[in-house]
Amino acid sequence: MVPPRETVSSLSDTIDSRRPVAPEGLDQIQGEPTPRDERPKGAGERCGELRKGLGWAAAGGACAFARPFLASIVSTYGICVAACAGERNDRLRAYGVSMLSALVAATLFDVAQLPVVLATSVSTCVVAELALGGRASSGGVCLASIGLAFVLIGIDAVYAQMSGQSLTEYVGQMLGAYGKAFETSSNLNVQASLESALDMMRLYWPMAYLVSAITQVACALATARITLRLRGVPQKEGFLSSFEVPLWVCVAFLLGMVVSIAAPHLPSWSQLAKFVGENVLTASRIALCIQGIAVGVWFAKKYHVGPFVRGLLVVGMIWLEVSFVIMSVLGLVDALFANFRDLERDARGFATGSQG
Repeated sequence: MVPPRETVSSLSDTIDSRRPVAPEGLDQIQGEPTPRDERPKGAGERCGELRKGLGWAAAGGACAFARPFLASIVSTYGICVAACAGERNDRLRAYGVSMLSALVAATLFDVAQLPVVLATSVSTCVVAELALGGRASSGGVCLASIGLAFVLIGIDAVYAQMSGQSLTEYVGQMLGAYGKAFETSSNLNVQASLESALDMMRLYWPMAYLVSAITQVACALATARITLRLRGVPQKEGFLSSFEVPLWVCVAFLLGMVVSIAAPHLPSWSQLAKFVGENVLTASRIALCIQGIAVGVWFAKKYHVGPFVRGLLVVGMIWLEVSFVIMSVLGLVDALFANFRDLERDARGFATGSQG
């Protein structure tokens, strides 16, 4: 006589007590992949993406001693690919691989470039981290650019001091050598233009470091945003059209203007005041110019202007800034008073630099 079947109720399922209970999670019908079947495939894809990202990060770091802009692009791409593999540790590995590769390459090929290579690698990792964490605001980009510029100036100042000169003296000597190389020209207009250009470079040489830093940060940020968007990570549309400077940039612009105007009336400090005031004014003017261009791009998008025409408009706005200082004034008015784009502002209505 066959004994009656006993049933055990587990959740909502009735299971035959004489049959083994299937492990949890294996309730798919025969022929469909189970979670166990899916895990090795997913792990393989993840490992492939991780290796790809680490490879590109290493390649970018390896060329940092010779091509810092290219290194920023390639390293950021590798870091973002590795970060999208799915784990926080993958991002940290990519940072380490990029910096280690940069240091090894600089040690093997040009050890004098070690400090610059380290600064480039660290700045690239910082920008990538800001982009991956969704914290790449306009104010953060401004601070990253200024910080990198100061580091680069400090490195060259140390090297100049080791040779028994100040950085200003070293730059003046280098510019003097360039001037002598063109003294053979018999054209008086060419010589006059050259002297004017050299005088301007003696006054504004810190801007060369700032422009280099801005370019590196912009390359890294653009690469990060494009890479993450292609991998399905949501990105805010139109970083340029929503760009706004923080309030301290506006304060720096006004202070630089005041110091530059007051410099001739400070006999003991005239040269230093002019140097500091003009460079602070020009640095903040660059940021405000970008904000003015951002306002123009925003209006162009609002009225459905195509990408090609928008590009032409940007070129035209740059010309207006160089010729008439219009775009930086527009950016200052937008940051302090107008808020043409209805961006988030503080309680006093001033720009916060939190957009991006």
